[in-house]
Amino acid sequence: MSDLFLTSDPGCPSGLAPPETSLASDFSAFVRQKDGLNTITLSVRGTKCGGCLSKIERTLKALNGVQSARMNLSNGKLSITWVSPSDANQIAESVRALGYGVSAFSEDKTAQSVKSEERGLLISMGVAAFALANIMLLSVSVWGGHGEMGEDTRQALHAISGLIAFPVLGFSGRHFFKSAFTALRHGHANMDVPISLALVLAFGVSIWETATGGAHAYFDASVMLLFFLLIGRFLDARLRRQAHAAAHDLAALQNRSVQRQRSGGLIEAVRADAIAQGDIILLAAGERAVVDLKITDGVSGIDESLVTGESLPRIIGRGETLYAGSLNLDHPLQGQALGSTSDSLLSEIGAMLEAGEQKKARYRQIADKAVALYVPFVHATTALAFLAWLSLGAGVHQAVLVAVSTLIITCPCALALAAPVAQVVAAGQLFKHGIYLRSGDALERLAEVDHLVLDKTGTLTLGTPALISERGGE
Repeated sequence: MSDLFLTSDPGCPSGLAPPETSLASDFSAFVRQKDGLNTITLSVRGTKCGGCLSKIERTLKALNGVQSARMNLSNGKLSITWVSPSDANQIAESVRALGYGVSAFSEDKTAQSVKSEERGLLISMGVAAFALANIMLLSVSVWGGHGEMGEDTRQALHAISGLIAFPVLGFSGRHFFKSAFTALRHGHANMDVPISLALVLAFGVSIWETATGGAHAYFDASVMLLFFLLIGRFLDARLRRQAHAAAHDLAALQNRSVQRQRSGGLIEAVRADAIAQGDIILLAAGERAVVDLKITDGVSGIDESLVTGESLPRIIGRGETLYAGSLNLDHPLQGQALGSTSDSLLSEIGAMLEAGEQKKARYRQIADKAVALYVPFVHATTALAFLAWLSLGAGVHQAVLVAVSTLIITCPCALALAAPVAQVVAAGQLFKHGIYLRSGDALERLAEVDHLVLDKTGTLTLGTPALISERGGE
């Protein structure tokens, strides 16, 4: 069943990992064990749409022992939970076999990779725009001189346009050509295959027209199509980076040094991820807690707005719990760590935010199903258009032009990217305003709400008070 899925799934519209990507390390070192389950977080390069996410998640869930596999669109973060007999290397190899790059997850490396991708797309888009402007100037001359321009002059202008377009298609179009080649190399077709076919065929027909002295060439159409596709790809990359920036800021709150007191009273600065349960942590005024603490000394006001939504400071003292993300406002505090950074409330908020991005809404599921049918449908429609025009008496040249036009007008970018990108961007914008999206279909269900009643902290309740506990004698 999984093999059938791999051969029919369209994959990602915006590029798999380069074909030279390979497993470079033993992933078992990154496995964490908790409650009898194995978990690992991987960074997957090349995922940009619902087709990619569905393919990876279904492939991993088909492995023996895998209980859950969740992919985050905005940062390529893949979280897997499993029990034996599967192991981390087998899981990573399964993802790599689909044509994607796999490595241990790192927030910093992921952010750098996204910025590098965005910069590359911007450069390619600029090169395409410059070439398009020059080709259009030559095309205007051909159109304006129709009926007056000689054959040799028109053919020379077409040849110059071809000389400009050829290196641009190779440089700026590499984002699509690499993706299409890698997908075909791994035995399936993604959405960049029809795009690449359209670019190559339009350029090829233009070369033929120029070589045979034809009246029309389509170098301008080839470069223009490439330019607009790159605009969409660049905007998608930027939106994903901006959406992930909110979650990255949340993780950055825990990615710093803290003051830990050793048994002999010596105070040392350590990384937040080095804190273990039972460590004594010193929290200065103006400092934000990175782990959940049980206060052992000191009294101070704290700002818990990030955690609870309450804007008014709360006074806490010895014996009370201070949650990660709370800001110490007044006086130094000393507390005992209740766990590591991965076990804190702040970490749970981050996981909740990722779950909201990952869970697929109803419209996104519909888009994923449409994506799965898109590539074979377009290829079949193109072939039928070509054969139909031949059967109606048109020449091969005219039939090829119709087939190329079919590929061009069915550009898949909006279909593949609109639903998942809208969901990720919405989750990021809500987070910036202090709203955590726990479910992907929450926005769709919210659209059906007529009245919304909140208290001053933004907390929703059932509206029915209930007795939690009863103290004897009171």
